[in-house]
Amino acid sequence: MRRDRSMKFNILVVDDKPEMLRYIKSILEEFYTVYLIADGVTALAYLQNHTPDLIIIDINMPQMDGFTLLENIHTMDSLKSVPVIFLTASANPENEIRGLRLGAKDFISKPIRRESLLQRVQMQITQGKAEQEIKKRYEQMKQEAEKARIYAMQDELSGLWKRNYI
Repeated sequence: MRRDRSMKFNILVVDDKPEMLRYIKSILEEFYTVYLIADGVTALAYLQNHTPDLIIIDINMPQMDGFTLLENIHTMDSLKSVPVIFLTASANPENEIRGLRLGAKDFISKPIRRESLLQRVQMQITQGKAEQEIKKRYEQMKQEAEKARIYAMQDELSGLWKRNYI
């Protein structure tokens, strides 16, 4: 994986199994800054003040499952565009469908394979950053179009409104 090491992306991993958290961190920490949280409630508190570039969530956790956590994440404006990858040990296709409907971008089945995790994470971060750039440029273009519209309504020499816009 080629990356500019001076600009590491931030990834939040939420899983109730400490060994899974350590394993995922061992795979990702060479390329990313990885934050580990063991439950959904603590994750929500953390996300009140932090905006990671990607969130990886285990579906099956006590207190708050991954689906509920994702629903809560999507109520926070600062996190609506942050991609989420679900982890699951379940082979139940209903979980995948439900997760995708809630806005998850991808699913990774346990046991996790190193290369698969790295590729999926890189793909989601790349896509997420591209989407953010598109939104930013769209907003800039809207502002420029509004300026052009106002400019078209004014006389070039006097700056007064043209007669057909009064």
